[in-house]
Amino acid sequence: MALAVSYLLPELMAGIRSWTSTREGLQEFLNCLSDAEFERHYHAPGLVSDVTARTLGLSILAKITGARDIDPNTVQRAAALTRISTSDLDRILPYLTVLLMGALKLRSEKPLRRVLSDIRGNQHYGNAVADPFDELATIVMHPEAPVQLSPARRLLGALFQRRISRDPDEEERLAG
Repeated sequence: MALAVSYLLPELMAGIRSWTSTREGLQEFLNCLSDAEFERHYHAPGLVSDVTARTLGLSILAKITGARDIDPNTVQRAAALTRISTSDLDRILPYLTVLLMGALKLRSEKPLRRVLSDIRGNQHYGNAVADPFDELATIVMHPEAPVQLSPARRLLGALFQRRISRDPDEEERLAG
């Protein structure tokens, strides 16, 4: 199973990078992390029997694959190497998506609070915010706001292993 995950995870991350490549997609992603209870599912021992987790995973998978298709060759290659059928791997994808989103949320929440404190110039601001993902989504969508987004760009870039820009012209230069 670990080998199959090692093939599928980069595809999911590529889909998330594509989904978050625009300001609107990034806001949707942050709102998704804010609204969903990924960490609860991440720690749930009975994840694969949880209908709510499957529904959540399918919803996020649709957003990921809507932004970029999961390469069917990757799924077939993972199936051939692991002897897990492609249909079983397709059934696993929603749960893997929930686990990935849970890991991203858990990994980034504390650093994101520090980033928000840096952006607002108040060392206690990030800890006072109820939901750092929602707060950053609000900041991302208001380019006229007088804030410095460099720390947030670095954090999100580290999560997705790429730079994220607020400036559409800079986004085009980075993509090109």
